[in-house]
Amino acid sequence: MSLNRFHVVSPLALVAFSACRSPFVPSSSVGGAVINGPLNEALVFLDYDFDGVLDANEPSARTDASGKYTLVSTQANYDLVAIADDQTVDTSSGATFSGITLKAPSGAGVISPTSTLMKEGGLTATEVAAVLGLPDDVDPLSFNPFADGVDAAKALEVAKVSKQITAALSSFASAAEGAGAGADDAFKTALNSMVEVVKTKAVKAKDANASAADKKIDFTKTDDLELIKAKVTTKAATLDGIDMTTMNALANDTRDAIKNVNDVIATVTDLKSDATKNIFSNTQLLRDQVKEAAVAKKAGGVGNIAFKSRAEVDTQATNKAPQDINLTGNGTISESASSLVVGTVSTVDTDQTYGTAFKYKLAGKDADLFSLNEATGELSLKAKPDHAKKPSYEVTIITKDSGGKKYAETFKINVLKEGAEGGSSTTAPFKEVKAGELAAVKYKATDKGGSFIKDAILTFKNEIGETIELKDEDNDGIASERLAGTTSNGTYVLHKIELKDANVLSNTVSYEQGTKTTTIKGVKTTQKHSLDFSKFSLKVTGGKDAQTDFTAPELTSVTLVPPPAKAGELSKLKYNAKDTGSFIKEAEIIFKNSLGQTITYVDKDNDGTAHSTIPLTSFKGVENQFSLHKVKLIDGNAISNIAEYDASGNLKTTVKGVTTSSKHTVAFNTKIQVMEGMNAQTDFTPPVLSNISVPGSALHLGSHGSIGYRGTEDRGSFIQAEFQFKNAAGDIVSFYDAKGLNAATTILSKTAAKGEYTLHRVLLTDTAPVPNKIIYEGDGSTKTNIKGVEAAGSAHNLNLGQYKITLAESRLTGETDKPEFDARAPITFKDDGSGGIKSSYTFGEIANFDYRASNDVAKVSIVFEDANRKGKIVFDDSNLDGTAEAHLADETLFSGAYSFSTATLEDFNGNIKNYYGNDLGRIPTITLRGAKDHVTSDTTKPDITKLTPEKSEANWGEIFDIAYTGDGTGSDIAKVELMFGKKNSGVTIHFIDYEGDGTASALIKDNYSSSPSSFLSNNLVNGEYEFNYGVITDAGGNITRLRQEAFDTKFILKGANELASDTVKPTMKNVTLDKTDFDFGTIASIKYTGDGTGSDILDVFFDFKDRNNKHIFFNDHDGDGVATALLNSATSYVMGEKVESDISNGDIFILNAAFIYDKGGNYESFTPRDLDLKFSVTVPRSTDQTDFEAPELDLTSFISLDEIV
Repeated sequence: MSLNRFHVVSPLALVAFSACRSPFVPSSSVGGAVINGPLNEALVFLDYDFDGVLDANEPSARTDASGKYTLVSTQANYDLVAIADDQTVDTSSGATFSGITLKAPSGAGVISPTSTLMKEGGLTATEVAAVLGLPDDVDPLSFNPFADGVDAAKALEVAKVSKQITAALSSFASAAEGAGAGADDAFKTALNSMVEVVKTKAVKAKDANASAADKKIDFTKTDDLELIKAKVTTKAATLDGIDMTTMNALANDTRDAIKNVNDVIATVTDLKSDATKNIFSNTQLLRDQVKEAAVAKKAGGVGNIAFKSRAEVDTQATNKAPQDINLTGNGTISESASSLVVGTVSTVDTDQTYGTAFKYKLAGKDADLFSLNEATGELSLKAKPDHAKKPSYEVTIITKDSGGKKYAETFKINVLKEGAEGGSSTTAPFKEVKAGELAAVKYKATDKGGSFIKDAILTFKNEIGETIELKDEDNDGIASERLAGTTSNGTYVLHKIELKDANVLSNTVSYEQGTKTTTIKGVKTTQKHSLDFSKFSLKVTGGKDAQTDFTAPELTSVTLVPPPAKAGELSKLKYNAKDTGSFIKEAEIIFKNSLGQTITYVDKDNDGTAHSTIPLTSFKGVENQFSLHKVKLIDGNAISNIAEYDASGNLKTTVKGVTTSSKHTVAFNTKIQVMEGMNAQTDFTPPVLSNISVPGSALHLGSHGSIGYRGTEDRGSFIQAEFQFKNAAGDIVSFYDAKGLNAATTILSKTAAKGEYTLHRVLLTDTAPVPNKIIYEGDGSTKTNIKGVEAAGSAHNLNLGQYKITLAESRLTGETDKPEFDARAPITFKDDGSGGIKSSYTFGEIANFDYRASNDVAKVSIVFEDANRKGKIVFDDSNLDGTAEAHLADETLFSGAYSFSTATLEDFNGNIKNYYGNDLGRIPTITLRGAKDHVTSDTTKPDITKLTPEKSEANWGEIFDIAYTGDGTGSDIAKVELMFGKKNSGVTIHFIDYEGDGTASALIKDNYSSSPSSFLSNNLVNGEYEFNYGVITDAGGNITRLRQEAFDTKFILKGANELASDTVKPTMKNVTLDKTDFDFGTIASIKYTGDGTGSDILDVFFDFKDRNNKHIFFNDHDGDGVATALLNSATSYVMGEKVESDISNGDIFILNAAFIYDKGGNYESFTPRDLDLKFSVTVPRSTDQTDFEAPELDLTSFISLDEIV
């Protein structure tokens, strides 16, 4: 078992002399229900890019019979989208429910027709409720009329309105589809028409002079249905393929049929009766009747809609939809079976007469691989199964009774291997661990200072430098890690032991062979120790053969590919290099000009072509040309061999972690001249700090703090700053200014140590294309970075030690009300000086506007996005002065218009409120100039017509190519992304091409997706990978998204991790928290009884969430029945990024979701309805740290060989 670890990037990166990217992938649980009635087997996904299309990186799941779903999110901002397709059944009617897409904003607990109107119309809950006539106090985003314990009268009214909405929506869409329009176009047309009618009435609802009929919509009224019909027929005329003669001919009949069905729905008085199910199932029948009538009419037939007669509606209201589908057999078929028959299908329908001939249809991804004989009911495969190529199939069977009502069920058919062997693994000898299994070591250590050991890491290392890290993050004296199946075989000797205690300023100790290093208050001391590390080793078996290639790659030449490099555009170059024994995994080729600017070209697909998007800030002209500066080649071994060449003839090779220097004779004569870049920079002087002002009174924990300063900098640039204050214990409190505001600010942690802090360092940088940087140290020295070169600067006389701040006890009251924008003027743009508003800015500027919100706001985030949702401008207010700013310097931004997207307010008590769409009213757009430009003349979407893997099998650790045939039409293809996934595993491989050369590549090593199972998140598994999703972008900014069904392209992955053959879901019971009120800073634990049935437990994960969407995660990675979490912080999500948040005193965390995985990759998920778990956290008033003693190993009985398990 181990604790989740969170990594937060400090704003110090603004002024740091070097930077790195965090590899952490954030994740959190999202749950809710899809309700028309409860929709079973609806496909729900988190729409990260807000396009309504399921992308490969967007988590998805099918709902259960109560409409519930649980997903794992890696971003904070998304739409909730639910697609009802051929697999979906409305459990309140018993009938299929297909052809409809429902939406809700992130944070909604219910996705429904009503939430869809809100989301698509940008309407508030109050506005929609008023127009639809919903009961008072009903929030469409949280009220589930089919949930237990809800008000029955309110539930009845809400459910009936939902049914009436979908009856109208699906019927008008079916009319357009049957008349020849595409299904997606038809549905969008119907939805947009309905949304416009609802929005019009929402406006009228605020007009005192409007009539009552104008303020509300009644889906049983002919006049209101006529409004929708008129808009549908008008909009439908623009759709490709539609026959408007057919559409117009059936429009009135469709309207009347909808009215008849909705009139009967209005008579319902009991949601749970059989009679109600029969009435509700008429909506499916209506949908089918309308489409069939339109198809017949278009073909020259009569085109009759039976439900235009109220009597026919009443008749069908007595007909039950089928209740079940049976398939004989045990859901398996053997590779060696003599017959391709899987089983026999039959329908359960209690109100059909004996001998009724049900009609069947096959649906789903594998439908074309089966045939169904309606006369005999036999379901058969069309070709002999092959487990290696396809270990299982899924097929949806739809049955239709004599009255036309339908039911659907999805079946999974497993392919059994010919001669497959069962059995379980045996216990390995001591000191040996098997790749793919859990490695665990017992150790003995103590913390005598009054705290406990928060982290223990035992690192084992083999002779070439590969390492295995075993971790203990729950203080139980066992360090463990599940080894990847791709771990190299051989002996790994104990190399390092690191112990860290749980204090705010952790005391740490690190042991290596013969050396012990202790860090107290940031000061390191080194001693000797007597523990012989060579006596402790792990021997890995069953993994990869040990590496034998220890030769670095070799470079021959570098040549620029015409045309010349242009700022903001893609540039390519060729290089010649070779690698003996492996392949070149990555080439990095750096050019540098005399002013210190660099351009980096990268090749990650081993094709000899490196690419770079030339930065907009690159200096133009022959006098500022870039010369080849450095080339780095990395091969594809487990411990990469690396060669680094520079322009001075130096060559550094790194083999087995050891770097040696020599000379090279490769010609570095390639140069790049940038076209249409910036004029050359002339300022190469760092900012000068002239004045500092600190608060005259104490700053209270949990509050806003500000440090004033003055500095000088050349025009056209501004100063960014960080001020670091340090106390006697070594704790650091930092204040930041990223926008040249002459005030550095921070929100002080509620758990920081109280007392006096002294300024000991100031970091300043300007915003020139080549930033000039300076660090002022407390000892009077300075360090500079000019033109990318670090150097010691001249002494300063600012006496930083005279500036002190005092942190005092928090004054927070624990208020739970959420902060809010002022509804009258939430956002106000500045005056542009000519009577208009300032909404147009140039790349590199600071954009700003005023806002009005609650006085206790601590953090503000206001986001504007471009039309493609590819560029984001994020405004915040670090000064809390009512002005939000954004520095428009992100190279990924394109010129054009940016519209308001989302806003988040957080107060000092940690209460959060989010705003979306039109929540703040009409906000002007922002125009950005001088950034990258699309090829504006091209508006045609690119296309890919063929995908071809380079071979049928891919091997783990190699670069694998997918060839594609594509056309950028009006402009070149700029980027291609292809996702291939192993079915039902959450494991995907990401292929990418930035060069438009017809080949997308991937290094087959890591899983691109995230999972509650840390093992599956970090490892690929063997098996068949099929095309899941693709995105093509051309130079015009046009985007085409390829769905899974676009290509039946597959390949087999070998040499990765082998999952167990078990297909049975694991179970978990007896789940209990060890208590319900925990102290801050302690380790909390959950005990459970898990059963992996056919294989062992792999991972267990619990996600708890408070009212402000702050999360605490419990994990168990070693299957010992205890999952733990360190309660020293919570986790929030800001703009999709995972950030650490304070825990407030008394915060109550309620289970959001839980998952249990077994070694077969099977999992079971749990929601709050399954597990009633919650706990609170008591945060004591801040006290000064008194423990400054590092943990200690017990050297006399640290470990013995028989304790390696």
